[in-house]
Amino acid sequence: MDRLISSAKNPKVKQANKLWQRRQRDEQNLFLIEGYRELLRASEGGQPLETLFVAPELFLGNNETKLIEKLSRRGAELLQCSERVFRSLSYRDRPDGLLAIAPKQSRSLEDLQPSENPLFVVAEAIEKPGNLGTIMRTSDAVGVDGVIVCDRCTDITNPNVVRASVGTLFTLPVVETTTDETLSWLKERGVKVAQDRRTGTWWADVEDEVWGADDWITECFGARAGQPGYTADDALSLLRKADEARRCAGIKVTPPRSNGSTPDCSVRWIRREGGR
Repeated sequence: MDRLISSAKNPKVKQANKLWQRRQRDEQNLFLIEGYRELLRASEGGQPLETLFVAPELFLGNNETKLIEKLSRRGAELLQCSERVFRSLSYRDRPDGLLAIAPKQSRSLEDLQPSENPLFVVAEAIEKPGNLGTIMRTSDAVGVDGVIVCDRCTDITNPNVVRASVGTLFTLPVVETTTDETLSWLKERGVKVAQDRRTGTWWADVEDEVWGADDWITECFGARAGQPGYTADDALSLLRKADEARRCAGIKVTPPRSNGSTPDCSVRWIRREGGR
């Protein structure tokens, strides 16, 4: 780090600020990783970095220097910023002085490596980035083999996904694909699909007590039709997918209802795994 960046007009700083926008992330095929924990997990998961911005005045612990040296050895360009410039870059109320520009990594369904008795989570049309990140974090905690994100409403490199996942986005196999491709992939591998009798919601949810411990287990979550933000075209698309799911369904189920309102998908996943 030869010099201190003290102007928010620096080209690298301007590039980084643009990457908070989804359109820019898609166009540049780059995204941002902010925070010590997130960058530590990115390092553990082998995520390459292009540029690392640091502001030592904002460090919250004693291990930042060691991580910076490790990331630098792996090829990240180091740029030291003034506290003012770093705060102009940060997405957080309390930044910790570490933020990186990283290239997007892509995986396909064929890249997933199932264990002997694999467990996958399918997240369909999740709208809220925080929910998607929480599903990733919880999935990592319970040891799933991977997360399949279908028909994305938010991209997995959204800053709120990265933050809510606490970096497990980089240590857990995550694939983006479509519901149709996922259903075909599950069907080819003999995963049984279950469907809610009441709502048409589909699951590829194989429980030990139903099919035996040697079966695959796939837990599926998705956005609910009829909520704000859904158009007529969205509804037609969901109906077509429901028809396909019905054709694939090997069992009809009636999940229990709670007394309160339906919790969001990340909370349902946490509740379920807490009782396993």
